[in-house]
Amino acid sequence: VVASHSVTAQVRFAYKSSEKGPIAGVVGLPWLDAALPANTLRILQFIYREDDIKLCAHVGQLSGPLTSGRLSACFDWHDRCPYRWPGDLFMKLSLGVYAGALPFIASTLHSSGSIIHATIILGTLLFALAAPIIRPHVHALDNLALSSALASVAVGAACGQYFLDQTLVGTRALVGTLVVLAAIPVGLSAASCILVALFARRLWKQERPASTEDAVKEWGSSANEAYDRILATAIVTTPAEKHGLNQQLRVDLPVSTLAMPVHMQIKLPSAPSGPRALPADGRFPALSLPADLLLVPAGPATYEPKTERPCGALLTTGGVRLLYEKSSYNDGLTWQESVHQFFGQQHRELAQAAIRAIQERGSRHGNDTLVSIEVVDSM
Repeated sequence: VVASHSVTAQVRFAYKSSEKGPIAGVVGLPWLDAALPANTLRILQFIYREDDIKLCAHVGQLSGPLTSGRLSACFDWHDRCPYRWPGDLFMKLSLGVYAGALPFIASTLHSSGSIIHATIILGTLLFALAAPIIRPHVHALDNLALSSALASVAVGAACGQYFLDQTLVGTRALVGTLVVLAAIPVGLSAASCILVALFARRLWKQERPASTEDAVKEWGSSANEAYDRILATAIVTTPAEKHGLNQQLRVDLPVSTLAMPVHMQIKLPSAPSGPRALPADGRFPALSLPADLLLVPAGPATYEPKTERPCGALLTTGGVRLLYEKSSYNDGLTWQESVHQFFGQQHRELAQAAIRAIQERGSRHGNDTLVSIEVVDSM
């Protein structure tokens, strides 16, 4: 997944998103790929407010003069100016009011009617001349269509003002100009409809959308062909002291992993027979990961821990810890000793239950298992 998202993006401003579907980008490790939903960017940016978040994006997500060529179908009309939408709405409302008020202007407002007509003519003409200069759209043909459409409105208003005088010398010139200007956006729209119909007909005849795959890499390939990975959910946490709160922040991210994830929970208070790790409920197994492992770029000291796949993970309200087979990644401790150190002397029974669960699952599924144990207080 990360290989097909070859563009590195640096998040400077994250906007609030209430939708759960859109994916902003991906981050990954050699053994795990995680997607960053758009609605989690603000939370992650709050965690790393001192550093900008870096994520991997697809070239099809970018909008601009260099990326809006054959990929322009991926964007909303490839606008360059954020005020194009409100400007377009204002223009439509103004012209609608003007068209609806024409009978009233002709019958009642004889003196001020000429001023209203002149205002509409000059206003639309100025907007038509400004469109090629401001360039609200990326492509020149879109700007030409917008400019000619506005100019045709100005010429049409002029024809409506002076068309009653059949002997006026400029009437025929105005009508001819109106036809030419109106033909430009109409012709471009008709040409685009024909091209879309031909493209759809070509795709319909093909067994698989090869043209779409050429435009956006791997969009047309199925999930079964692209991945031999297992879908899971990553519980990404960060310590409370990192952002000055009383409780750690937690973000759930969809991931695909090469390991066999097993999510187990130890519920408190324990049963009289002692704590026991049981399989957790959920559609996808959950992995416990520290946020720095995914979001902080690898350096000389952290490169090897990022490439090494852990054998287990521990998650409590106080923090998260990854367990590795190699003692060098556990600060010189075996993973069993690291479990005891994490829980402390006061919770030796929890440590023993976690060790038993990791050993049992490892012997049952092999070395490719990643057992994530979450301690849940059910009270």
